[in-house]
Amino acid sequence: MQSVGILGGGFGLYGYLPAFYNLGFKIYTLEKYSNFIQSRADLKDLINHINFLPSEKEIFANSRYLTIARDPISQHNLIRDVVEYNFEHLFLEKPLAHNLKLHEDSLNLLKVTNQSTSIFYSLTYLDWYKEITNILQVKKNQNIKVTWKIIRNNSIWKNDVSKGGGLFRYYGIHFVPLFLKSKLKVENYFQNNRSLVINLKNKNKNKLQMNFFVGEINNFSIKNENHVLLSSSNPFIKDIVPGAPDPRIQIVEKYLLNFDKDFFNTELKIINYIKNEL
Repeated sequence: MQSVGILGGGFGLYGYLPAFYNLGFKIYTLEKYSNFIQSRADLKDLINHINFLPSEKEIFANSRYLTIARDPISQHNLIRDVVEYNFEHLFLEKPLAHNLKLHEDSLNLLKVTNQSTSIFYSLTYLDWYKEITNILQVKKNQNIKVTWKIIRNNSIWKNDVSKGGGLFRYYGIHFVPLFLKSKLKVENYFQNNRSLVINLKNKNKNKLQMNFFVGEINNFSIKNENHVLLSSSNPFIKDIVPGAPDPRIQIVEKYLLNFDKDFFNTELKIINYIKNEL
């Protein structure tokens, strides 16, 4: 049985943990997470299938795979330690670090130590994401508008650009792989602390407008001209309800079974795109 260590008391537990369990992994995580797991209706039945250990070093020593689902500063600091253990694979979250310079430094460290790695850009595994990528790649004169309204997250780091959060670093970064595949160039963008608008265009004269807003409700929509391709409370289509099984678990499973094998080149392209276009 393959073993995985999970570090992260949020999505690491209600997202990654059930996905790894469903895929038959032996799971290690920290003792301090046990009360949280027991308090969740969607997780408490898994409590007897989890191996709790008191320290990160013990998790490192017992696991062949490792998942880090923490804030970008914590993740960046941990990478320096975990590369010494030569894990079979390292599953990380975006962004890799809290600023672009450290993002690049972490990427280089992972590469020179030959640590097999991937980052979970969850939206890239959704059908609508693949559909609009295909439209922008093969069709001409399309005009697509994506609007994502987000209730302000209570997590301090997710709101704080200096800690790796903000509308682009936490939300918009999901779409950079789409920009790259569709060969979209940024024409202009506007950003303040409550909104981000990016206008892009490619050689097929396809236009994409990305709109991110901090609002009173969660809403996600995609339009092509006046035709609505998708309208939902969030990009995952199904509601995310605390205590209920997270709709993203199946997406995590897809990712774990089919992560980007060309991670280093992909991530370097993402860094360069952000540097040059934004």
